[in-house]
Amino acid sequence: MSIQKVPTLSPDEIDLLLEFIARDHLMIETLEVQNRDGLDFHEVGVANLKAALLAAFYAGRRADRRQANRRRTNFGPVTPAAQAVFVPSVMM
Repeated sequence: MSIQKVPTLSPDEIDLLLEFIARDHLMIETLEVQNRDGLDFHEVGVANLKAALLAAFYAGRRADRRQANRRRTNFGPVTPAAQAVFVPSVMM
């Protein structure tokens, strides 16, 4: 049985995602080193930092779920009988 490699984000795509989060949540225009303290160091509020960290966390979770879905579909379609195994029954 061969193991299929699941595609992940490229380093360039990760950089774009991080730049978007920095711009959107931290008001930092670029993550490139500018070699000037006034451009490389930023005062950031705790609430904005938390929002940026949560955005990165949820982006990682979404990427992990997409990979899990791809791995699951690599074994073929799930039959109704197989789906019933994964659906929890709730008794009221």
